Amino acid sequence: MAGLRISQLPSASAIASADLLPFTSVSGSETRRIQANVLAVALGLLGTSVGSTAPSTPTNGQLWVDTSTNPPLVKVWNGATWTTVSFQQSKITNPGSSAPSSPGIGELWQDQSSSPYELKMWDGSSWIAPIADVLTQTSAASTYLTTSAAGTTYLALAGGTLTGDLTLSGAPTTNNMASTKKYVDDQIAALPAATDLTPAGTVIWTARNTAPTGYLKANGAAVSRTTYSDLFSAIGTAFGVGDNATTFNLPDLRGEFIRGWDDGRGIDGGRTFGSRQDQETYGFDGNTSDRLLYLNPPPPTFRTPDIDASYTETRPRNVALLACIKT
Repeated sequence: MAGLRISQLPSASAIASADLLPFTSVSGSETRRIQANVLAVALGLLGTSVGSTAPSTPTNGQLWVDTSTNPPLVKVWNGATWTTVSFQQSKITNPGSSAPSSPGIGELWQDQSSSPYELKMWDGSSWIAPIADVLTQTSAASTYLTTSAAGTTYLALAGGTLTGDLTLSGAPTTNNMASTKKYVDDQIAALPAATDLTPAGTVIWTARNTAPTGYLKANGAAVSRTTYSDLFSAIGTAFGVGDNATTFNLPDLRGEFIRGWDDGRGIDGGRTFGSRQDQETYGFDGNTSDRLLYLNPPPPTFRTPDIDASYTETRPRNVALLACIKT
């Protein structure tokens, strides 16, 4: 069957995939047929070129349908010249683990000695991949999705259920990348510090006995001017100079009531910002002439208040909370 060539083909629009296309020997003494879709697949896999002029830079094993003749001839580049292909329908793939013993130029062999199988072609001296610079079936299977594995190995584009663990190589660097659980947990843990826009120097009262993250107890302690540079910029040495070099003092609000700074109003004149004020009892000096109106129990009466010198302060009812300052 060596030396067969493609016979005159009907126009492309008249060929159906199941049509049988005739092949006639050079001498015209024999005719064979191959199904059109089988020929199309075979030629497509081999990177076929079609035209009346040979490709200028062919790759070893490349096919060319030479339309300068009638009927056209299928030729293969063997590394030196274009050689007419021998089509032998019974040997189109030659599946097996051993190469055919007497191949013709252009004959195909499905090499089953490796997994997955690899399609090779005889170029006159050796079995080669049809186009040397094209991805082989072996490397393709390890790199790209294969049809046979898609149903059991990969999720459909429409979505599905992932039953195994998804392992990622690292933290995402673009918006469309997936994230590991640790990365998400770390980002969430960092949110309070990242999103707390409370200005340094702000005082809060908390119903806990320890300072929250980002705060210090307002207990008059001397702290580093470098470590707490934002706080030092905000309050300076208003509540103490520390060691007058590397530290400064926090306000000491333990056991104290807070009074609004007069700031020039005149109600509490003469006060400097952040200054401490001792207790005073207004209008009572212990004299019997100091009298108060008592409304309870009725009827209303005036009487001299009881002055007990054993008390050290005058205070309203209160609740003890922890004062903290934002760093």
